[in-house]
Amino acid sequence: MDKAAREIVLRADGDSGIGMGHITRLLAMAEMLNGSFRIRFATRNRMDSTIRKIKNICDDLHILSEDEKHYSEFINLLSGDEIVVLDNYFFSGEYQEIIRNKGCSLVCIDDIHDRHYFADIVINHSPGIEAEAISAEAYTSILSGPDYAVLRRPFLLAARSLSEIVREGSVFVCFGGSDPYNLTLKVVKSLVNIIGNRNIIAVTGSSYRHSGELGDFIRGKSNIALYSDLSAEEMVALIRKSELAIVPASSILMEVLCFNIKVITGFYADNQKQLARGIEGYRPVTSLGDFRDLSVEKLSAAADAALNTEPGQFERIIDGNSDARIRQSILSI
Repeated sequence: MDKAAREIVLRADGDSGIGMGHITRLLAMAEMLNGSFRIRFATRNRMDSTIRKIKNICDDLHILSEDEKHYSEFINLLSGDEIVVLDNYFFSGEYQEIIRNKGCSLVCIDDIHDRHYFADIVINHSPGIEAEAISAEAYTSILSGPDYAVLRRPFLLAARSLSEIVREGSVFVCFGGSDPYNLTLKVVKSLVNIIGNRNIIAVTGSSYRHSGELGDFIRGKSNIALYSDLSAEEMVALIRKSELAIVPASSILMEVLCFNIKVITGFYADNQKQLARGIEGYRPVTSLGDFRDLSVEKLSAAADAALNTEPGQFERIIDGNSDARIRQSILSI
């Protein structure tokens, strides 16, 4: 089969419990690969907003069972000549071997390197992760580090044009698509007494379940703007205005690293710990550890220090050209 006509099948899930990062990441990959493959997406997510996003980019969508049958259903979707991309933590080495034994090529997205991989390609785009840290077969190509950042196109374009950014001194707060611990509210509370004339931009996602509580807190506060379920282009426009971003060590951290902006990060889930550690030492990024255990006072002190300290030399972490590198690597399978 001509590689230009070959099919690629993307497999990820997302909800209020595990967040939406896996789906967002594979939709970014779909953007990177459009024009080179016919792209199918398989997921258990049934949210209307997610389905719309997938259908806007991909050629076909498969909704899988919500129970354990999703494993076999996905295998049955495959004819054996596709490239499969897996992005989640429940795809075991045995499951990977089943996919490859069917004849498919396999790409795995990794951010915790807690297992042995049988994939043709493993991508881990976290800073500080060396290829040698990832256990894989001898035939596996390891694409590690921010040069292989799996990010949506507007963020990659922003990383290529840093000189065009005009900041308005705002503080950008986003805890992804679900924010199960309502850390958005915790961070906004930490900021209100130290931001001076600055504005707070708070962004929540489609799976956020605390809108009432957050809305009650910000009601009447004219310097706090709340947005929900934004496109990548809308996110870029808001980050361009910001002096500081407060985000978890997940996909949203990789997105704000596309900008010369001060960053405060940390984790609230085990899969975020590696990135939170890997980003330590990059200027001007502050990693605070577990957001769930941090007091409002400590968050306030960290934000105050960031806003009132000159950043020094920004380190360029993401160059915006990872899409070309990833596309070429996958085309070579």
